[in-house]
Amino acid sequence: MLEVEKLKKIDQEYQEKKRELQQQKSKINLTKIQKIEEEQKRLAQKLEQLINEPIENEQEEMLKLVALKRRVAEAQKQEMMLLEEQYLKKKELEIQENVRKKIELEKILEKKKELNDQFRKTKIELDMIEQEELNRKNQMKKYIEKALKHDILNIDNEKEKQQIKDILVEQMVADQKEKENILGEIQAVRQQQKDKIKFEFQQKLRELNDQRFQLNQEGEQLLIKKAQHFELQKNGVEFMSNIEQGYAPPIEYILQNMQNINEDEYRKDFDIEEITEKAKQIALKGNKKIESLKQQLNEFSILDPYTKPYKGELKPIIQKMNPENVYIARLIVDWLIEQAIRQYLEKQNIYEATKEKQQYIQEKAKRLQDKINQASNEINYVSIRDRIFEKVLNKIIREAAIEIATGKDQKVKENIKQSTKDKQEEHEDQDQEEDKTILKLYPESDCINQLGTQDIIEIEKQYWKSITLENQKFISHNSRNKYFVSAICISFNKEFIAIGYSNGLVQVFDTFTSQLVAIVEQNQQKAIKQVIFAYDNISQLIALDEDGNVTVNYNATNIKGNKPNKNKEDQYALNFLLYYDLNWKWITRGGKANVQDDLKIVTSIFHPGITFTGVQPSILLGCQGGLIMKFNSNKDLYQNQIYKFPIHNVINTHIITNYDVEFPSENQNLIDFKDNYASNNQKPPNIFREFFVEHKAKIVQIFFINKPETFISIDSKGYIYYWIYEKEQYNVKSNGYKPKSKFKVYKKSSYNNKKQKKVVTESMYYVPKEKKGKDDADNLKKIELATKEMTKDQGGSLYYKKLIEENPTYENDLIQQTFIPNLQNIADIVITKEQFPTESDQDVIFYKGRVNYKTQKFEKGYIYECQIVSGNKYIYIEQVYPHKIDTDLVIIQFIRFDTTLFKLKKVKISIESPVVDGVDFTVVENFTPFGIPYLFVLLRQGLMIISCATGSKLQLFDQYFNDIIQEAKLNNVVFGNIIKHLLDQFIFICVSDCNGVYKYHIVDSNDSEQKRKILSNQLEFKRLYSI
Repeated sequence: MLEVEKLKKIDQEYQEKKRELQQQKSKINLTKIQKIEEEQKRLAQKLEQLINEPIENEQEEMLKLVALKRRVAEAQKQEMMLLEEQYLKKKELEIQENVRKKIELEKILEKKKELNDQFRKTKIELDMIEQEELNRKNQMKKYIEKALKHDILNIDNEKEKQQIKDILVEQMVADQKEKENILGEIQAVRQQQKDKIKFEFQQKLRELNDQRFQLNQEGEQLLIKKAQHFELQKNGVEFMSNIEQGYAPPIEYILQNMQNINEDEYRKDFDIEEITEKAKQIALKGNKKIESLKQQLNEFSILDPYTKPYKGELKPIIQKMNPENVYIARLIVDWLIEQAIRQYLEKQNIYEATKEKQQYIQEKAKRLQDKINQASNEINYVSIRDRIFEKVLNKIIREAAIEIATGKDQKVKENIKQSTKDKQEEHEDQDQEEDKTILKLYPESDCINQLGTQDIIEIEKQYWKSITLENQKFISHNSRNKYFVSAICISFNKEFIAIGYSNGLVQVFDTFTSQLVAIVEQNQQKAIKQVIFAYDNISQLIALDEDGNVTVNYNATNIKGNKPNKNKEDQYALNFLLYYDLNWKWITRGGKANVQDDLKIVTSIFHPGITFTGVQPSILLGCQGGLIMKFNSNKDLYQNQIYKFPIHNVINTHIITNYDVEFPSENQNLIDFKDNYASNNQKPPNIFREFFVEHKAKIVQIFFINKPETFISIDSKGYIYYWIYEKEQYNVKSNGYKPKSKFKVYKKSSYNNKKQKKVVTESMYYVPKEKKGKDDADNLKKIELATKEMTKDQGGSLYYKKLIEENPTYENDLIQQTFIPNLQNIADIVITKEQFPTESDQDVIFYKGRVNYKTQKFEKGYIYECQIVSGNKYIYIEQVYPHKIDTDLVIIQFIRFDTTLFKLKKVKISIESPVVDGVDFTVVENFTPFGIPYLFVLLRQGLMIISCATGSKLQLFDQYFNDIIQEAKLNNVVFGNIIKHLLDQFIFICVSDCNGVYKYHIVDSNDSEQKRKILSNQLEFKRLYSI
């Protein structure tokens, strides 16, 4: 590690010296330029003097001037040569120094390697010597014992011989004693365990016998009473009534005289085995329950499939593949990676929830086992234990009373008091321990599943209070550059981010290291409004500018003769060359101006169809007037060349290009094709896949659903169309496809009135209520008065602001009114509100709506932006409405559309925002530990986090504007922002008038207990999200 750090330091020093050298070089160039300018000024002044002076010896002056210029040029040349030599010498010295340091470092590494080898060899030799010495000692000991045994040693001194024998005997005795001690300890422990088990068994057996004896006694007494009562009944009812009235002898005498009762007669009905049989049944049921819990535990166990890391097994196979095959393989691998990440995150959440459930099941099994043991013991031992304890306690009390009364032994009295106190403390400690075990077995989070929706919302809000954003430097703002960021896009594998600028520049960076990865070739110099990656991440890129021009670039890394570019840090970047471009004005040449405006391209997306060479030649384009068209370049890449015509069919459709004389041609729309995979009996259908004509407003977004033949489009008026490539959907009159299904997003809840054959909007109007309870006519007059007030300039807004200020409890002073047909004035203004607040300090959105009572229509807003998430299942739509009270505000509403059921979900989110060019948002899917998506909305007042399940506004981060203002040194951040997310860990933010990209890390500071509480309620969050 030290050597690697030294190498890193050397490289850093080299880079710093390199930058210093460049700075010095630039300074030298500046000084040279300044000297040249000074010399030019001096020569110009000299020339003016010569012109103004009388002409004398003009030829000599010219010669002097030429000589002076030559001397200046030679001096400059010598200076440049001298500076170049100095620079070369300095660079050579630096290279020599770096080489010398690297050589020294290599020598140090070699020396260290030699020392390590020598150390290992020495250690091995030392171990071998120690082992040999030990073996030699043991062998010598054996030889000496053998020799002494057979008297082989010829030792003349008997004393020495006796000493050797004594030493050996002592060693043997010591070893034998040690072995005997160990064996004795083991036997003692085993004997203790046996005695303990035997004692416990005997004690239980005695308790069982006592219990059996007591039960026998109680049974005998009961049966005796039963038999006596039976014998008394034999004398008749009159005898029993005489006994009750007192005419007969006392019952005690009668019972004493009953000597003829057969003992076997009442004992024959008694069975002592009933108790043990019940205990056996309970134990069997408990064992069955434990087995079922174990089986359930095994069913919920999860093995992590991602334990085996990738070690580059596919690298040799990829190197042997052609670039064309690599494109296709990369598409498949990236799709698999995306699905694996999605499944991994889902399985992580399931794993955490299952882990909690496993713990609960284990605790439940433990509690059940304790209950079984307690039941089996209590039935046999509890009653005996209580009786014995009662007898002993009574005996102790009597003895204590006698001792205390006589006063013979005070020590006994003190001992009794102390023992009683100790028992009380012991019982208290036992109760506390039981309380602790109960709290451990039944934690507070086990009961959260039964909480209501309001409690769930409160838990969610408390959790988000501990989540913060941490600023991580990505791309800093450069004040020298006069352009700013206008569009960003993250690739499908989350590794790259494409950034479009206001001057038409497009660059691709690494999302984790912020290094420049690719430079995109562009012809236009307009602001980029949209950048989109291809489905295989970086093989192609779409760029759409503000004028509606589209360019598609491809990765030219594998093209021969193409040299990669270098960035400012001398790092090589990929070349993205121009694949093709599309000028919408050229398509509509010769048409009317309004037709051209309707065909202006406002959105684009890659078609999922891919060629065998890994290229996606088709794109879908959405226009200003609502037309959707599919465009193909009629180009393909093969063997490092660009062909005019493709070498294969792409999704079996004809391709329209700019080379066509007519655009489009009717004969080229309907085509025949052959499907190699179809059976011989099937006829090749005529399918048109070029134009989709139905929308009448600006296309906001286009999404492909499940397969390349189906997609969904949304326009700014709220119409959602579902398109599918089928022959039945083709309309010959419109020369295009018609949608399979339709949906309309209204501002208010509406229904279809079949009698009037029109859509009627039922809005909710809230008006002031009279506290004295007047009739509807007074309410109507109040409404008419309010509408007259609103016709004045700013009268309505002032009226309702005053109304809210004067009535703090306005939710009690407003009533719900339906449509009133008596009001026939056009454009009457009323106050509307969606929901009353539950708390006094809760923010409420009031806005005015303009209603035309003749047409029964309410003013509608428009759809600004859409995003699709959760495997193309849900589409999040952002609607923007004008705020009628405050013209500087707008109302933003987020709704969720289900593409499978083709309907809107119930949860709607409304927020207020200042009037800006646009409000961008992103949806962070599968946010841990909740397991549901969350909206990250970038407003002027800050980054707002909204729950997609409960609709709660959870957090407002406002510090990022301060960070951007401080770094970019902007006086005011003009709102025109962009936001994208990277999984559930990072957020990318851009603002207008700034060319920097800011990356924020989502930091979760909650403890494990809070996360456990969320995980235990994860199903509740998912249930609320699915409503």
